[in-house]
Amino acid sequence: MTGLGPLESALMEALWQTGAPMTVRQVCEAMTHHHRRRDYSTASAALMVLHSKGLVRRTKVNRAWLYWSRTTRAEHIADRVHGLLADAGSARSGVIALLVRQCTALDRDDLRVALAEVEDGALPAGPDSADAVGAGSAAPEGGR
Repeated sequence: MTGLGPLESALMEALWQTGAPMTVRQVCEAMTHHHRRRDYSTASAALMVLHSKGLVRRTKVNRAWLYWSRTTRAEHIADRVHGLLADAGSARSGVIALLVRQCTALDRDDLRVALAEVEDGALPAGPDSADAVGAGSAAPEGGR
């Protein structure tokens, strides 16, 4: 999974912070609190691109599209990290070792807890279980 551009990141941030389905206008308004205001048509086009990339879901209510994130921020970041590790090929083990060495003590504690939860069955293991780990963002009532 590739990274997001500045506008895509700002749009996703607005959707993640709100945690609820939003119209393009509502997303634009949410962005004014943290970023410079975006033109409606620019935001609408970027949300359509995010939808085509599978990062957001949408449903039409009356004449407006409602958009919401397909995943939580944590799930999105985990997907990106997993993709980078997959791209590492034969260097994967070395990359993981370097990441662990660069972790703070708190990061390592969090890693130990997560590994213990996976081993105990409290968390599902593997990249295909990302939806089971976090709640993601649910569809609106009557949405698809």
